[in-house]
Amino acid sequence: MVLPDLIAFYRLWRMLADVAIHVDELRRPHEPGADRAGSLTYLTSYLRDQEGDDRL
Repeated sequence: MVLPDLIAFYRLWRMLADVAIHVDELRRPHEPGADRAGSLTYLTSYLRDQEGDDRL
């Protein structure tokens, strides 16, 4: 049996885990590159998409 609340929790956990990975990459000293640019792009687009989302 799959519980809808459990699936919703997993989705939120997964989003938080993704954000944590990208923030961890960007907070350390680093050289400019495609990986860092991708992390920054992901974070900014994710945060823009989540504006007004009352689940967070």
